[in-house]
Amino acid sequence: MAGAQQEAHTNGLGWWAALLAGLAYAWLMLLATPWVGLWWAVVIAPAPLMWLAARSVRARRDAAWACVGAAPLWAVTHWWISQISAMGWPPLVAYLSLYAGLFVWIGSALRRRLSPAAFWCAAPVVWVGLEALRGEVVFDGYAWYFAGHPLIEAPGLARVASFVGVYGVSLLVAAFAACAAYAVTGGGAPRGRIVPAVCALVVLGALEAGLRLLPDPPAGDPLRVAVVQTNVPQSVRMQSSHERKIDDFVRMLELTVIARDAPPEGPPDGAQGVGLYVWPETMFTGIALGNESARVEEEAALAFPDGMPSTALRDATLELSGTLGGAPLLVGAIGYDGLRLRFDDDGFLQRDADGRFNSAFVVRDGVVEDQRYDKVHLTPFGEVMPYISRSKWLESRLLALGAQGMAFDLSPGREALALRLEREGIGVATPICFEASAAGVVRRQVFSGGERRAHLIVNLTNDGWFGGSGAGRMAHLQASRWRAVETGTPAVRAANTGVSCVIDARGRVLALGPDGSSRTWGVDGVLVRDVPTAAPDARTLYMRTGDALGWMCLALTALACAAMLVPSLVQTIERRRRARRTGERHDA
Repeated sequence: MAGAQQEAHTNGLGWWAALLAGLAYAWLMLLATPWVGLWWAVVIAPAPLMWLAARSVRARRDAAWACVGAAPLWAVTHWWISQISAMGWPPLVAYLSLYAGLFVWIGSALRRRLSPAAFWCAAPVVWVGLEALRGEVVFDGYAWYFAGHPLIEAPGLARVASFVGVYGVSLLVAAFAACAAYAVTGGGAPRGRIVPAVCALVVLGALEAGLRLLPDPPAGDPLRVAVVQTNVPQSVRMQSSHERKIDDFVRMLELTVIARDAPPEGPPDGAQGVGLYVWPETMFTGIALGNESARVEEEAALAFPDGMPSTALRDATLELSGTLGGAPLLVGAIGYDGLRLRFDDDGFLQRDADGRFNSAFVVRDGVVEDQRYDKVHLTPFGEVMPYISRSKWLESRLLALGAQGMAFDLSPGREALALRLEREGIGVATPICFEASAAGVVRRQVFSGGERRAHLIVNLTNDGWFGGSGAGRMAHLQASRWRAVETGTPAVRAANTGVSCVIDARGRVLALGPDGSSRTWGVDGVLVRDVPTAAPDARTLYMRTGDALGWMCLALTALACAAMLVPSLVQTIERRRRARRTGERHDA
């Protein structure tokens, strides 16, 4: 009788209840984004969808309307995509919105099969399982806007990531949201329903206060880092003339000289002189920087229309590095394996190669070192089309249809390795652009073979793709900060168009934007700071376990779905067999 009453009550809510639940989730997540700043709103953001899953009777209909309600979250946070590909933006919004409906559909199915207590325990696991599905599996993974991400502003709760990764923080958020949803949805006396939510709030407060008291990860010697923030919009990079490219490159050289000669702002921590200079992703715009490729370029004796040798940009880079007092210059540039230069029938230069990579190089004392990091996790739909790129014909047609001017011609790197600065005695992890949001890639760069390989994370990125969206830049920064917490490793970001910054091992931003500027993005400049490095023996549990918790939640979610779908599928097959047999008897 109680179940029938609940079903009637739920049906009376109508489709609009599912739509409102999706909208409530969307607006709470939007409030928690960095550009709004109400990060604490995220702790109840999943609650409306959990409430809907617990009350839904028409799961398919409610899941569909929840997707519609969640769409504003993804439409607003990814508006910048529409400036790059107007045709790509709607499918992306639709795809990301599906996860809200998928949660409601799975949760509703579980609620019909589990006891109330088991359902409320399972709901947070399903939430994190779907985050892992989106962040690690589908379309090569898109680990942005997780429920746990805004809690980087809660230094205590953020420390959970050093044990179990950001998926563990999302599990905390989902667990509290489940308690809040139970307070509204669960049976029994209202006072009894509120008790779990109150207890969960107390636990969160205790965790925040207690984990703040943990000592900071062990630190090594500080390193004075000079970050050059360029400001070349992506539209200019894709269509600029030779003259404009030269002007932008000369400006980057000038900024490097300013960084060399300027004293750092803020109190020094013992570093003597700039120990590392950093340029953003692919801001070296010459043909080749690596030694083997440069020899091929020199033999070709190429020149620009104004008579400037094509090797002039590399020569200027090497000359500048010789004036930096022996400090290394970390350069983002295109790397090649087996570069071959030729002119096509129309007289245009073609660069054929066995491999073309988005790379990070170390230049010191006028020499390009042989070590090179090649980006291993190419940006989905920015550098590669997952699944689609296997067919170059289909890829070219889709590019012509929705992203003219882009070329997906990069190869993934073979190994997530760290660059070694021998004189300084440290390793540097150099996740490039989108890789800073890929926890597994950064973890492998920092820690491998049971040993710490990197003592500093340096994220080279081109955030010019975000156009005029400060929200997109801040979301990218927010995701990057978690890598410092997970690995107990300080981080530096060098971003074209911003936001460049320095991050400590607890994910706190120590310096933001160029020195002396009131703006953090849309402006060029330099950021010079003494940055602590991680001690060689500094370890976190996450460095050993990785995202095991996220994968475990995904596996449990998949098993639950299989347990629900397989019996239903068997019953459907059996019904069809019986119907076929009945029909055969009638025919006989």
